[in-house]
Amino acid sequence: SIATNSTMSLLLDGYNHACQQLGVSPNESVACAIAAVKDHRLSLRGKGSLRPRLPGALLDDAQLQPLAQALKDDSTVFFVDLSYNRITSNGCQMLADALQTNRSVISLNLAFNDFDGTGGDVIAHILQVDTALQTLNLSGNKLGSVGLLAIAGALQTNTTLRSLELDDTDMDLSSLIALVTVLSAGTCQIQTLSINRPLLRTEQGEGSVHLADLISRNQTICKLSIAKHKLTDTGLERICNALKRNTTITWLNIASNQITRDGAGYLANVLVQRPDFEFLDLSNNTIEDEGVERMHNALVQSHMKGLFVPYNGITRRGIVKLAETVSLTPSLTSLRVWGNPGLSGSTSDDAACAKMAAVIDRSKTSLPDFVDLDIRAYEVDGIVKLAAIQ
Repeated sequence: SIATNSTMSLLLDGYNHACQQLGVSPNESVACAIAAVKDHRLSLRGKGSLRPRLPGALLDDAQLQPLAQALKDDSTVFFVDLSYNRITSNGCQMLADALQTNRSVISLNLAFNDFDGTGGDVIAHILQVDTALQTLNLSGNKLGSVGLLAIAGALQTNTTLRSLELDDTDMDLSSLIALVTVLSAGTCQIQTLSINRPLLRTEQGEGSVHLADLISRNQTICKLSIAKHKLTDTGLERICNALKRNTTITWLNIASNQITRDGAGYLANVLVQRPDFEFLDLSNNTIEDEGVERMHNALVQSHMKGLFVPYNGITRRGIVKLAETVSLTPSLTSLRVWGNPGLSGSTSDDAACAKMAAVIDRSKTSLPDFVDLDIRAYEVDGIVKLAAIQ
């Protein structure tokens, strides 16, 4: 087995021992990741990710088995990232067995692996017996109605989970309704919910009816992500009416929907009544210049910290107005605007670019610097241009 010494983690000793018991050789990538644990974080993100933390390797169930066995009695790791690997439903069972005795892992990331509804059912069992787990990411696994209904069922009694990500899990309308029903009952204490890109095969906007119901009744969710829901202005109006009654949600992601200037107007009405709103992601919609103008007054009177409006068809007029909005919103420290014709590509406007460049440069002000910004300014022959920050 890979050698250990007194300075290496107890988990590495347990992993080598499990490999010996199972009669397999330790996986070098796994052993290196265990040895590199810092701040109680074990990162085994596979090479399927665009930013892999496990170069040149993908974990399958066989490679997961000794690690899962070692985790049973471990108390050194709190955060486990196994995303972008090849873990199937059998691997989920191995992790479930480990978490029945492990009470140290509070965060589990299984995004974009290879398990289906059967795996979802296994994960549901974890939620019923594990009182430590607070953060769970299952995005990118095709759980379907079988797995998602099982998870919704488990949430009826779970009171410890605080963050749940179910993006791109083949969520149909029945699964959405079940989830809304459970989260509206008051037992579950989830504060962050992400359900992007469901499979809602209805064009009548029925999904927005249930989302509005969730927002109206739930009083624990603070961050809600509902990107790629095919939301129209009509559906957003329902959601905005619910947001006016809600007192907890201050972070909303509605990117990649079908929202226009009318939807921007509905959002402005929410911000007038809810100046405590802190983050709004409108990326990849079509609010255009008039949408920016409709939101201006509400934004400058808010405590908004993050505003994302890239790829919204905003031209010169809208960019100039947006620059004014940013200048009058000192709380704003996260801003994304790239991809709008007024400041990028062949349609960019020099005056608009100069206005935006001026407001994102806070070096000569007492305002806090931007912590999240997707553009930078540069000059060509004395003319200010903007470029995307990758």
